[in-house]
Amino acid sequence: MAHVLDQPAADAARAALDRHDWQEAYDALAAADAASGPGGLSPHELELLADSAWWVGKLGESIEARERAFAAYLKDGEQERAAGVAARLTADNLVRATHPQATAWLRKAERLLQGRPESPANGWVALTRGMKAFFEGDVAAALADSSIAQEFGVRYGDADLEAMALNAEGRCLIAMGKVDDGMAILDEAAISAVTGELQPWTAGGVYCATIGACAALGDWERALHWTDAQDRWCRREQITGFPGMCRLHRAELKRIRGSWL
Repeated sequence: MAHVLDQPAADAARAALDRHDWQEAYDALAAADAASGPGGLSPHELELLADSAWWVGKLGESIEARERAFAAYLKDGEQERAAGVAARLTADNLVRATHPQATAWLRKAERLLQGRPESPANGWVALTRGMKAFFEGDVAAALADSSIAQEFGVRYGDADLEAMALNAEGRCLIAMGKVDDGMAILDEAAISAVTGELQPWTAGGVYCATIGACAALGDWERALHWTDAQDRWCRREQITGFPGMCRLHRAELKRIRGSWL
């Protein structure tokens, strides 16, 4: 069994995460991990370390911490949580184009849920399966999986899953040539991010995909509107921006407008 952090370190890390000070959270968790050695952090704390590492741009370290969380959950017999972590590892490996690993993690997630009662984890696995299909050009399969993920999101009241699935559906429809329908659905998903009902990672992902789709279509007016909404969200949530391509899109749009801040 893994051990939890000592209370002062745990309190400091969680307080930093609550105010979205990812660097402070990462520093606290990474230091505690180094001091405690292998097996020192609980599976949940390893997930927090993975999240904070992701936000400060350390994707490799984030993936490594999440892999350790997966193994720890599995050792503790928490298969549903392990499946959820495997689904996230599928997505992270797709983002960095390590497709063999993404495929392996997806299969692990699916196998862990076989024969078990349905749960939100099934929806997240469907979402990442659809993400993988979309990356591989099978838009019809991606659309079908986004619908399954939406059903799970609605059934279990998982706003993050529902918003991500809606966003995936919108991108699929755009890829199929149904641009107006797809953009309307992207807008609907992005409104959930504006209201603050989503977790930061989900909200940032929805914004990023929406703005990216607008930019790809040359719909600069819509892209700028959502960039402004994202800026308001970032200020409200004290977040510096979504790592990766989203920051590139944001810089491109601000250059078009002539605003450098």
